[in-house]
Amino acid sequence: MNLRDYQDRAKVTINNNIDQPSLLESCTLGMSGEVGKLSCIVNTDRFKGFDCIEERRGEIADILGDMLWFLSAAATALEIPLEDIAAENIIKIGRAYPK
Repeated sequence: MNLRDYQDRAKVTINNNIDQPSLLESCTLGMSGEVGKLSCIVNTDRFKGFDCIEERRGEIADILGDMLWFLSAAATALEIPLEDIAAENIIKIGRAYPK
């Protein structure tokens, strides 16, 4: 699946009963929550002595998927294609980290 298809499919699940600022706020808070979940897993693995990354791989993928949904919803609210965000980001990263 490409980013355009994902954004189109995810768009139908966005709550259309809230305004753009509220949607952006919801996406920001939702993304923060998902980052928190991922941080707890990494903290448990790295600093509490548990080797759990591999066994929690599915859970991590689920969290990353939720993060992708929040990113997609925020981009949709701003009418920015995810493909444009990805393309611009890879250019920025290339400048910051040249070979």
